[in-house]
Amino acid sequence: MAADAFDVELALDRVVAELDRELPTHVAAFARAHAAGVSPPGAPALAHDVATVRIAQRALAFVELRPRASALLRIVAPLAIEHSPPVVRARAAARTWAAWRRLVEARDAAARALFGIGHTALIDRLGGAEREASEADQGADEGADDGAAPARPDDVLAPPIAGWLAPAPDSEPLPARAVEEVWALACERQRVAPGGLEIVRSAVARPRCFLIERGARAIVVIPPVLDTPAARFQSLHELGHALLGLASRREWPRAVDEAAASSMARAMERPELLPAGWFSPLAAPARARRLALARGLAAIERGCLEPPRELARPPSALWDDAAAQAAYARAETLADVLPVPVACGHDGARGTGGLVEACEREAARIDAALAL
Repeated sequence: MAADAFDVELALDRVVAELDRELPTHVAAFARAHAAGVSPPGAPALAHDVATVRIAQRALAFVELRPRASALLRIVAPLAIEHSPPVVRARAAARTWAAWRRLVEARDAAARALFGIGHTALIDRLGGAEREASEADQGADEGADDGAAPARPDDVLAPPIAGWLAPAPDSEPLPARAVEEVWALACERQRVAPGGLEIVRSAVARPRCFLIERGARAIVVIPPVLDTPAARFQSLHELGHALLGLASRREWPRAVDEAAASSMARAMERPELLPAGWFSPLAAPARARRLALARGLAAIERGCLEPPRELARPPSALWDDAAAQAAYARAETLADVLPVPVACGHDGARGTGGLVEACEREAARIDAALAL
C-alpha cells in the first residue's frame, strides 16, 4: 500500500508540475482574448487528457493526497467531459431546447464513463454544491430546508430589477481609481498582497476573473465605466474572486469561490462599508432575483422544473456553464455567514482577515467528503 501511494504521488507530482508550467500562460492568453472579444486559445492537452483524470482519481483514494487530487480534479474533470467528442458535437448544434437535452445526455454519458456518476452530480461534488442540490430535490414540492420557496417558471423569466442596468439620474459614474481604492481596502483588511492583480477594462466582454497563478497573479475584466448599479456589482464580484484567489494557492470549490465573490459584492448593500458612490438600494433585491434565477435554472437542469414556454432557447448559463447553478445558489447560503471582506473607515477592523479562514474551513469540509 505504501508503495502504491508513493507511485501515485510521483505521478501526481509530475502532472501537477507540468500543468503549473503550462496553465499560467494559457490562462493569461485566454484572459486577453476574452477582454478583446476574440476566440480564446484551446486548453493544453494535458488539462483534458483522460490519463490526467485517472491519476487524480487514484490520488483521491489516499487521505494525504486528497487536497491536491481534489484541486486537480476541479480543473481537469470538467475539461475532459467538454472535450469528449460527443459533447463537442452536441455543443456545436443550434441552441434549441431539444439540442440542449441532447447536450445534457452527452455530458452525462461522458461523466458516467469517466466517474460512474452523472454530470450534475459530479459537478455538484467538485463544486461543493451537493447540499444545495439535495435540498432542491427534496424541496421541489414544498420548498428547501432553508425556507426558500420551490423554484417556479417565473424565476427564470423575471426581468432585471428596475434601474439596475441604467445610470441613476442623480449620480455620476465612479472615477476610474475607485476600483483600485476598494481593492486596496479589501487587501488591507484580509492581509492579501495587492500587487498581484491586473485590472482590464473592456466594453465588449462580460466581467470575469482569471486566476493566472494561484496565490500570485490574477486578471479581472470589468466594465470601462461604472455608471450603473450592475456595473458596480460586477466589478466588486470579480474583485471578490481575485481576493480569494490571491489569498491562497488552493484551487477553491466553486461554491466557496462564488461565496467570497458574493460577500464582496454585498458591501454595496451597506453604505457605511464602501466609499461614496458604491451603495445602491437596488443591490439587495437584485441579489434576491439572482438567487431565484440560480435555483430556477438548477431545477431545470435536474428535471424538477420544465423550461417555461416563453424562454425560446436555453440561456448561456445552461449551455456554456453546465451544472453550475446549484453552486451559485449554495454560494449565497455560505455568503450569509462569511465575514465582511471590506470595510471603509473601520480602523479597528483593519488587517483582521476572517474571510479566507472561513472559506478554508468550508473548502476542507468539501474536500474531506469528496469521493469519485
